This record gives sequence, C-alpha cells and structure tokens, in this order.
Amino acid sequence: MEPVAGRRVHMGPTLPEMAANTAREIAGTMCALVMFSKEPIPQTEFARLILHECFHAHQLEALSAVEHPDFGVMQKYPENDPVNNAMSIVENRILCSALQKGLTTERVRTIAAAFIAVRIARHKYLATENLADVCIYEERSEFNEGTPTYVEVKAGKPIAEVIDTLMQCNVAGKAPKG
Repeated sequence: MEPVAGRRVHMGPTLPEMAANTAREIAGTMCALVMFSKEPIPQTEFARLILHECFHAHQLEALSAVEHPDFGVMQKYPENDPVNNAMSIVENRILCSALQKGLTTERVRTIAAAFIAVRIARHKYLATENLADVCIYEERSEFNEGTPTYVEVKAGKPIAEVIDTLMQCNVAGKAPKG
C-alpha cells in the first residue's frame, strides 16, 4: 500500500483478494477496492463506481451485524424456472414503473403494494419448491447491492441504466419484448 493523495493505494499486480470491485479489510482498515479497466470509462461513471464500493466498505463496518448473502445458495438459483422468471419479470417491470418522475403519493403506494404482492407470491412459490433459502439470499443480496446502487442513483447514475439492468434480469440477458 502506497500513499496517494493522502490515501493508501495498492500499486502492482492484482492480489487474490482484489480480483473484483468490492470492499475488504486490508491491514486492519476497511477498504473499497476498485479495479482500473484497460478501457477508459467516463470520470463520472468511475466516480460512481468508487462511491458504490465505498458504500460497501461502510456497510461492512457500520452494519456488520447484518447477515450477508450466502453465495453458495446462488448455485441453487432456479435460473430456468419459467414461473419464477415470469414473476421476476413482473416484479422488475413494477420496479421500473416506480422509477418514473412525478408520481403521486397514491400511485407510489399502488406500485409498492403491487410489487409486494408479486414478491410474496413468488417467494411462496419458491418455498413450495424447497427454495426458501433462495428467498433469503435474494433479500440479503438486494440489501447488499440495492443500497449502494441507490447511492449511485442519488449521485447521478442515469435511471435508464437501472431500468436496462432490471429489464435484463431473469430473461437470459435479453430485454423482454413489450
């Protein structure tokens, strides 16, 4: 770790614990780890990435009692289950509608109620398929990644990028038609 602009920065080959954008404790200090890509990215996008990873460091330090997702459960995720995927697509479309500007309080409540109803139905379905641990994994993952993504949005991440991501979930990376 070398000091750069008053911060300790690792310069050199990628260490195993630094193989991804993440947050880890290094030498007793919680650190945000951000890899530099070979292709330059816009400064604002890079700044939001740093902010996102810094928020992960904050989560690990300030919210250490919150349980993290069990990534072993991810291997059980029913990627090809048509019922789960259909309901997930509906959830994501509801979330996309919540990202519109100028919504009335009543509309926000309606959207929230619709999302919760679909989420509960999907999680009940997963529980009947003996996949209740997948529901817990999802909730923990959403807390772990959703909150830093919210911070990114507040820092100027275009809503269209969030919508594009939501529209590609559970559809094999292809945005659904309609």
